[in-house]
Amino acid sequence: MLSKYTLPHYKFHNHRPKRFWPILKFAIIILIILAGLYFLVNYVFAQKLADKDLKVASELQAADDCKSAISNYKAAAVRSKKDHPTFMTALNGLWSCNELEWAQKYTSKIYDKRPGDDLTDLLAQMMITRFSIDSNNKAVYSSSESDISKIKDLLKKSSPLTKITYQTIFEEKISENDSEYQELINKINSPYNIKTKILIIAQYLNENNSAQFGTDLAERIQDADKNYRDAYLVIGYGYLKLNRLNDAKTPYFRP
Repeated sequence: MLSKYTLPHYKFHNHRPKRFWPILKFAIIILIILAGLYFLVNYVFAQKLADKDLKVASELQAADDCKSAISNYKAAAVRSKKDHPTFMTALNGLWSCNELEWAQKYTSKIYDKRPGDDLTDLLAQMMITRFSIDSNNKAVYSSSESDISKIKDLLKKSSPLTKITYQTIFEEKISENDSEYQELINKINSPYNIKTKILIIAQYLNENNSAQFGTDLAERIQDADKNYRDAYLVIGYGYLKLNRLNDAKTPYFRP
């Protein structure tokens, strides 16, 4: 029979796990506590962090560095409370930095969970701007029929101006009789050309705190007609309202 003295290394291996597992368990507990503290701090101070991200993003965009601003705008949108002004500002910032696809998908994701009036209007506006003008001067939506159906559902809860925009672009008629927009409706009804109608709406938006939407509409007209001088003027004005001063120089100084 073998004694414990014959194979002393057995004793060593039998006791090793007893020293290792307590250390491992202690390390795991510490990691869990640290992770919990990290998420707690992020949860408690999420809005402050979102506001900080938004401030950095705005400064980067003002310095014509949209590429760097995009990540901060995304962080601000994700961290911010969904009913906080920072959230809407961050999404509009992504739009102004041509990150519309991400902004629209994220807006749609949040809207499906927590629909709200401001979110409804923003999502409808984002989706409306995805159109082009064909050779027959008709507005053509550049996405699926399901998206058009979703726009129509959103419009039921959207502002009168958003409804006017959609009707003007896609139906070439105005049925909105809200007195607040009667003067605008009369202006839109005057010209026959749909491009002119859209530019009237775009300029109205530029002048009434929706410069990103207005500029995007005007840029669609510019894409369809590179020589349409009025489109460049509306775009330039929109850039000024968005504080994109260097971008505004191009359309304004176009010969």
